[in-house]
Amino acid sequence: MKIIPFRFWIILVVISATAALFLSACEQDRRSDGKTIVGVSIPTQREEGWVRNVQRMQDEAKAQHVDMRLQISDNDSARQLAQCENLLAQNIDVLILAPHDAAAASVIVEKAHRVGVKVISFDRLVTNADVDL
Repeated sequence: MKIIPFRFWIILVVISATAALFLSACEQDRRSDGKTIVGVSIPTQREEGWVRNVQRMQDEAKAQHVDMRLQISDNDSARQLAQCENLLAQNIDVLILAPHDAAAASVIVEKAHRVGVKVISFDRLVTNADVDL
């Protein structure tokens, strides 16, 4: 079985987020500059893998001219919820969510969908929620 490089998955997530935005943005332009805003919520940056993931996402976001806004919850579900609410208040177009707690993150997905934000589950599944990718 061939193993697909992790860089491929990072690029796929950023491109998918951009595609989801363009598919949903037909209804209205939320920003005068037209720049895509992607919110990213991850559980930690204390592990090397997460540091690399974030660096690759930032590199790809810059290459795609995407405004990426990062929040790190320090493995705290309540903090992750509050940070995602903050991102949603910033009128992000897409939320890339790596949940600390798969069940608790379903509330984040519901809140995002209520304001028309697509949600991509990254690295971990969100249970009891209808994520977009």
